Amino acid sequence: MLLWLHRQENYGKHLHVPEYPSMTISHPDLRSHSVGLATPRLTAANVLAYLQSIDLADPDAKLLEFHELAGGFLNHVFRTDVDSAAGVVSYVLKQAVHHVPRDESITAEYASDPDRLTKSAQAIQWFRSLTDNLDALPVLHNMDSTNRIKVIDYFSDAHLVVQDLVAGHFDVVIGQAIIRALSAMHNATAHHAEIARTYDNRQQFWTRTRLQCFDITTQPSLRERFIAFYDTSEAYRLCLNYGDIDHKNILVNPEGRIRFIDFEEAHYTNPAIDLAYLAASYYLGSLHDLADKPTTLPQCQALMNTLWETYFSESVFSPAEQARIQLDFPHHVLIFMLGRIDGRATYRFATHHHIRSGMRTLVDDHFMKVIPTLADLHTILSEYLA
Repeated sequence: MLLWLHRQENYGKHLHVPEYPSMTISHPDLRSHSVGLATPRLTAANVLAYLQSIDLADPDAKLLEFHELAGGFLNHVFRTDVDSAAGVVSYVLKQAVHHVPRDESITAEYASDPDRLTKSAQAIQWFRSLTDNLDALPVLHNMDSTNRIKVIDYFSDAHLVVQDLVAGHFDVVIGQAIIRALSAMHNATAHHAEIARTYDNRQQFWTRTRLQCFDITTQPSLRERFIAFYDTSEAYRLCLNYGDIDHKNILVNPEGRIRFIDFEEAHYTNPAIDLAYLAASYYLGSLHDLADKPTTLPQCQALMNTLWETYFSESVFSPAEQARIQLDFPHHVLIFMLGRIDGRATYRFATHHHIRSGMRTLVDDHFMKVIPTLADLHTILSEYLA
């Protein structure tokens, strides 16, 4: 039975969250090799020499494949295969951009933050140490702060889950694998005082929760409402969040194994933020090409019901904490969906006029009003967007 908070006279009223003792863990030192690059960005011409220089490829290795898996304002993600003495080895190399073009609306301060790469590597190590090397978590091979390159492992024949989502495929097995991995990560880091201190930076909170990237430029009046909501929600810092659990950051192979690849937005906060980010990605994927084909929102909502039950059936959070997560979740969903439709970092496939106008009206009508159940959220989304 889900623990929804059906009545809340004052939305901002804090539920009691007890203090927890400090806990410590030991984990391997981060492997950190940095070398000079002939060009600022990794290319097919320099990637093999780069891997050789950090001892991840033999001197006689051959480059078999190099292509960009994903990219955006702030990062480039490359898949690389090299043929070495031990056989074919595959890596994912993620390189943060060094400079943001002046005409981009994402702030240069956000892109140039040198702390992001370090916190990303630390998050991978924390999660792996505390979950007994959960299969969904990558192996961190190297962290290069000078060139802002992180090297993790890659498994054969994998593709980004977002490709399935945009095609209208809502795979329950993959969805369950994602939510169980996320639940294990949240449970393992719950009430962990040492990790909380590591990520205890208020300014970083705004960037880690993506509020800065999702600033709603077309509706500036919403900004203060969003900030007030985050101030309340962020008081419930319960676990280490993945921070960017978007389907473009999740790999899946033909056997259904998943692998998370981006931890740069990891932060210690309310797990409702991770859950909402994942849900918003699903909901927006279901609205893809609304003008040209029927929405798959009903199928998506059915999947979300299953994932919701799974997450809370395995949760270590107290009844009061679960109630707070569930109370905040719908409003984080609305913020993320509006940001992806009408903010600074939009999904190209979710900008149809009908979706944009419907989402603006939905947020204006329902943001910061209690949405009691997941079914109520689905009813609202269908009313305004389907």
